[in-house]
Amino acid sequence: MSARLAFFVVFILGDLARLAPFLRACSLGFLKNYRWFILYLLAGVFQSFARLFGDRDTLGYAYWWIRTSPLVIAFSIAATCELWILVMQGYAGVRRIYSWLVPAFLGLAAALSLASAADLFLVSWRPTIFRILTLTVRYGASIEAGVCSLLFLWTLFFPEQISRNVRRHAAILSLNYIVISLSYFAIGMRNGRNGIIGYALNILASCLYLAWAMLITRGGETLPAPTRFDDDEIHRAKRDFEDLNAAS
Repeated sequence: MSARLAFFVVFILGDLARLAPFLRACSLGFLKNYRWFILYLLAGVFQSFARLFGDRDTLGYAYWWIRTSPLVIAFSIAATCELWILVMQGYAGVRRIYSWLVPAFLGLAAALSLASAADLFLVSWRPTIFRILTLTVRYGASIEAGVCSLLFLWTLFFPEQISRNVRRHAAILSLNYIVISLSYFAIGMRNGRNGIIGYALNILASCLYLAWAMLITRGGETLPAPTRFDDDEIHRAKRDFEDLNAAS
């Protein structure tokens, strides 16, 4: 009885944590800015209704989880694409290099994901619908973690056109996917047995969602002021340019 109560308490707290960013975005008027991320969280709340049909090891729970997983996966992809747009929209002309930048991001993320594929090769598994969906969630989150982490690093290398909110959103979304990927990796290595991993996943993810609600602010949406150069710096740059032309 105590185990079942703990199961319900952890998942209910997880649902409340997922609702915190939604309420925060509503209060700040940022729903439009982060709509797909919010829908991704709400899809997770919808999926958690599986507990109404039983514990994690029951057929009722698995039945609901299997049928809602494609929705969560689709919204997670949309949230990742949304982050790409939020980051790249501040850089004029960046679309000109999309032909190699997008494949580079996806290639690096896929390579990092394959480098951690021990759960795919070291553990025997049957191609059941549940197992296939579990692997899809695990490797989808792994690739998304790679893409979002690269986008976060982009915001650090080129901070001038990025708001604090977008940078924090990128960091939290990256950590969210990393937590999911590591959790499902651990579940896969245990041949699908969840145990305490499910509780840990919910607790860590809840902390991230609450952090998002606390760190996203109205002022954080403002872009930083452009760098201004004084007259001495401008004259120095002109002299350097003239010297370079004279030398050539």
